[in-house]
Amino acid sequence: MSKIRIMFQIGNGFIEAQARCGSRLANTIKKEGLGSSEFSKCNYKLECGKCIVSSSENILGCPSKDEEILLTLKGMTNNYRCSCQVIVTPDMQDKIIILH
Repeated sequence: MSKIRIMFQIGNGFIEAQARCGSRLANTIKKEGLGSSEFSKCNYKLECGKCIVSSSENILGCPSKDEEILLTLKGMTNNYRCSCQVIVTPDMQDKIIILH
């Protein structure tokens, strides 16, 4: 699988990272040490909502019904996703993804 460059926004700062297409976005965030100590504490089971990301561009795909329910309970809807459920695609090349 090929690698792409993604820009992560954390607060007012930006960090560039390499991500492998076909992998979970959360894997890249974890590998780069960008998440908090609570990041994906459910081990990608979609139970904690600690790995939420967003983008102003439509590059994160559509959430499943279960993910949609979790995001709604957290007050986050349009363009928000749990990074443990997002698969890295070539469309994300050079795009900004915001960590929440």
